[in-house]
Amino acid sequence: MRNRAFVPLATVFALAGCPASPGSDDGGTDESDSDSGDADYEVELNARNCSFTTPGDIGADCYTLRVPADRLAPEEGSVELPIVVLYAGGEPSRPPVVYLHGGPGGQAVAFAPNWLDEPLLRDGPLILLDQRGSGGALPSLDCPEVADAWLDNFEVNDTAEAELDRMRRAVLECRARLAETVDLDDYHSEASADDLEDLRRAFGIDAWILYGVSYGTRLAMVTARRHPEGVHSIVLDSAYPPEFGDVEWMETSARDSTPRVLAGCLEEPQCSATFPEVEGQLEVAIAALNAEPFALTVEVPEQGTRELTLHGADFYAGLYNAAYDAELIPLMPFLVFSAAGGNYGFLEQFVDLAFPQLWSMSEGARLSIDCSDTGRLIDGEALTRSIADNPRFATIYAGYAVPFCEEWDVEPRPAPFNEPVTSPVPTLIFAGEFDPVTPVGQSEAAAASLPNAELFVFPGEGHGLSLSNPCAGQMLREFLRDPDSLDRSCFEELSSLTF
Repeated sequence: MRNRAFVPLATVFALAGCPASPGSDDGGTDESDSDSGDADYEVELNARNCSFTTPGDIGADCYTLRVPADRLAPEEGSVELPIVVLYAGGEPSRPPVVYLHGGPGGQAVAFAPNWLDEPLLRDGPLILLDQRGSGGALPSLDCPEVADAWLDNFEVNDTAEAELDRMRRAVLECRARLAETVDLDDYHSEASADDLEDLRRAFGIDAWILYGVSYGTRLAMVTARRHPEGVHSIVLDSAYPPEFGDVEWMETSARDSTPRVLAGCLEEPQCSATFPEVEGQLEVAIAALNAEPFALTVEVPEQGTRELTLHGADFYAGLYNAAYDAELIPLMPFLVFSAAGGNYGFLEQFVDLAFPQLWSMSEGARLSIDCSDTGRLIDGEALTRSIADNPRFATIYAGYAVPFCEEWDVEPRPAPFNEPVTSPVPTLIFAGEFDPVTPVGQSEAAAASLPNAELFVFPGEGHGLSLSNPCAGQMLREFLRDPDSLDRSCFEELSSLTF
């Protein structure tokens, strides 16, 4: 019989003045710690049945963590977070790892079966959770109104302002519905960091490893700042530090991603010879789709057939999303030339890949967390100018929280939240050369403020590469076992050619 990953199956315990306040030397401030306070509250950890089976050599324990929605007013309601612990038999060779999903508003628990063959389970437990408001957490901040607005936008060939206005109306509709039963001010990265601290204590873990991808990296950094005593080491894949999130950040991401990939093509002789003038061909393709949008029919779950029309901004957004994936990045110059020549069949594949994301993200969690975390950085006049000056970014902008924070109207975090995070613990940072949404500069900024961090920029890669790139996966496992014995040889042997 295998040993269990953790002893407690059901735990209820009272916390007084917890989560603990961050120390004075780790970047914490009185303002940023205001939600911890001195309130007494209970945390409840209950075992539940797992919804999946595991192979004979892998174990899984499933739980629900109940914590106050607002730790300063615990009597006003709670949130429930689903937890999965995966482990193999034998003595662990490293501390437990807690995986922090992206988004914000993504999910992890539903994808637990995808981890069952990961070699890192052989070294010690892996803890998965859905963050508050996201995935299977209760209450859910899902916004089907926003998914419907996406479909409505794809059915028409409107101006950028009209499409964003349609999305704003959906955001307001969702907010009004959720606000009837939920205080949306309770959903932000500091609250989620305190959820993690309560979970660590409930499991009786002295210190664990924080492993974040995309938005999960911000949550990891904020947790290390608020609760340094519980952090052994950190892995940041595609970093999103708390000082990023204003209008310039959004505009720069939308503007630079695809041109950066096409410039990379022109720097390689074979790609440059095959796709000369690819940057000019991008302009040809966008103009042609604006003049005559591409029509296609799709089947939408529970809605039936929808007739879509894709124009220039949609194509530009499709290329932006393609840069997430290292397998699609080398194809982007070909796709640009194909579209410039009037061959749009691949757009149907773009839609097939993108549409499931409309229903997998908790939009309300994304809006609450991003707008609370970085809403104070948003300049309304700069936002208006950016939307007016960049119509080709309209579809990309609709996927950010920035254009809708005024409508979502949550209390922003105090100014110290947006200061760079410092932590003395060993930190491994991965970045993809062509990552569209968390570009390399953000990982460089994180590395600059973390004195024991080492950054690896992977050529030809996009977003979230630690579980798709074999070398990154090998380095991840080695770092988790022992940060001081990281083998860099596979990284040093990587080819610099992408196309």
